[in-house]
Amino acid sequence: GFGTLDEMFELAVLVQTRKIQDFPLVLMGRDYWAGLIDFIRTTMVGEATIDPADIDRILVTDDPKEALDSIKNVTMSQFGLRYAAPKRK
Repeated sequence: GFGTLDEMFELAVLVQTRKIQDFPLVLMGRDYWAGLIDFIRTTMVGEATIDPADIDRILVTDDPKEALDSIKNVTMSQFGLRYAAPKRK
């Protein structure tokens, strides 16, 4: 709904203005998001209200593995997370 769009655009602004860096913005469902992505590409980029690189920061996919890999790659490099054996109690 509107809350999802609000969060998505707020995150896009934070990345665009470099308040946060290398943060994964992943949208699941190519068909669902196609109209919005087309609007962003043709209208917003076309009118030069955003840079073409801004849209390239958004991953739109139908593949859960691709989404997870994107998130995993960023979190591991940006935040230093790593895989480790579970700790036993």
